[in-house]
Amino acid sequence: MGKYNSSLTRVQPVFDYINADREKLNDFFSLFGKDIVVSSKIISYKYGFDEAAIKPCRELLKWCVENVNQLNDEEFEKLKYKTTSTDKKRYNLFKGDIQIKQQALAELKQDKLPQKAWYIFEGYTHPDIYIETENQIFIGEAKRTESTLTSSTTWLKVRDQLIRHIDSVIDSDKKVYSFFILENPALYELDKYINDDNDFYKNNLPHRSLDIVEKIKKTYLGYTTWNEINEKFGNEIEYPNAVE
Repeated sequence: MGKYNSSLTRVQPVFDYINADREKLNDFFSLFGKDIVVSSKIISYKYGFDEAAIKPCRELLKWCVENVNQLNDEEFEKLKYKTTSTDKKRYNLFKGDIQIKQQALAELKQDKLPQKAWYIFEGYTHPDIYIETENQIFIGEAKRTESTLTSSTTWLKVRDQLIRHIDSVIDSDKKVYSFFILENPALYELDKYINDDNDFYKNNLPHRSLDIVEKIKKTYLGYTTWNEINEKFGNEIEYPNAVE
């Protein structure tokens, strides 16, 4: 956080300026060179300090329980001497308790899952930008001074942040798109999102079929920069501090 926080200094002013205006949104998406058109009514427009909260894919939660040996063993070992019910159940699951595993899988069959529980190993995801129309979903991650992209969670050592967002919405009937907004693209290893080799996506999506992995990969539009956005809108966006 602080004066260079991307949500405060970039995401908030840019998407306040666009203000769910479809013409401005289409100008914004033209920066990706993909002929993307926001073609229907906007029903959700979340960003900055009003981020969307998207529940994880149920199949991932089930996979985590069934493949607990592939989760972060260091986190499980921390639970060894803890005394809460959640910690005890998770540690026993890690140690191979069949009854606990069956209980977890049974809990995951509920129609409505809680946001947090001992058998849930991935929480809700919060993309920096979430725009949903009647037939499209756009999800973006924004970086300014951060030198790395988030590539793991507490329980999953390989869990790319952008892929995680898309995994949570890809089962929708709507067309899904994903993108980055960056200050300095040279800081990041971005070719992995477009390489022909799908191992990067497969490693992040062990619970998904190859068809869905490919579908998630195809959501990626690429990236734009804060300077490109500023130029596109004729320096009309007012920032808390000047664009550098």
